[in-house]
Amino acid sequence: MHSRWDKHREELAKALKGTKKKIESISRGV
Repeated sequence: MHSRWDKHREELAKALKGTKKKIESISRGV
């Protein structure tokens, strides 16, 4: 259960990073 949460948090952090990069690239494009 603990490792499961760690994995979920890792995936969440990855998604957050990807979203941040996307927003940054969009802001730069505009």
